Amino acid sequence: MLTMSLPNQFFKKAIKNYNLTGSILLPADGEGRNGVYAAQQGFKVTAFDTSTEGRKKALLLAEKREVDLDYLVGDLFD
Repeated sequence: MLTMSLPNQFFKKAIKNYNLTGSILLPADGEGRNGVYAAQQGFKVTAFDTSTEGRKKALLLAEKREVDLDYLVGDLFD
């Protein structure tokens, strides 16, 4: 379900306060709420996690929010 699609408040505040731009790598992005938020803010996002279900939910959320998200499945050492 997409009801838990709000970004982490610390993450959201950090992007705003530091006026960050460009590309961002988001490990352990789960269902993509931070990745999608970053994409909405103009970032080129590469996210990854170990969950194929998390990837599916993240891509659905990205589609709903009309942003692109490059989401890989695997662990850090892959």
